[in-house]
Amino acid sequence: MPPQLRGVPVLGMMHIADWYATFGTMARLANPTEDPIAQAAGLPAVDSLDMSSMLLTQSNASTRSSIILSPNALIKGDLKLLVGIQYGATWSGPLYPNATTLIPGRDVYSATLFCKPGCLYNVTGDPEERIDLAATQPDLLQEMLQELAKQAKTIWYRARTRADPQCMQAAKDLYSGFLGPWIL
Repeated sequence: MPPQLRGVPVLGMMHIADWYATFGTMARLANPTEDPIAQAAGLPAVDSLDMSSMLLTQSNASTRSSIILSPNALIKGDLKLLVGIQYGATWSGPLYPNATTLIPGRDVYSATLFCKPGCLYNVTGDPEERIDLAATQPDLLQEMLQELAKQAKTIWYRARTRADPQCMQAAKDLYSGFLGPWIL
């Protein structure tokens, strides 16, 4: 980083996947988003944008305008759209991260929010996502729902078969119910 930019906040939008192309560019790779081995294996193209110019200049201009989080969630500009049942949808209590909430007897994990047809938040103006704009801005909600449907088509899914029994046993025995490496 140039000395004059160290410690300076960058406010442009960036996805964690963008580090791949960004570091590749900074390392002066000829084609930082090409992966011939992955391509030969039938995998999709690298989904990463080069953010080096945003990070190495005093510009907050990002080449990314949206991030699809899942088939049920999209961030575009200042807006975030959620669709379907959202688990853990509450505000934590004062001692977070201990799974308490502001409602006595109600833990974070059991709180749900039903977003049908969708919940819409301005994450810049309302970072705690307390004000759902869906009812007051139905046109914007529809626009975001259409954008989510469009981007959801780009999500790559690996053909799945039944879960490997060794994986499930490792999740139970080694990782307290979470999936993790099991072939040693």
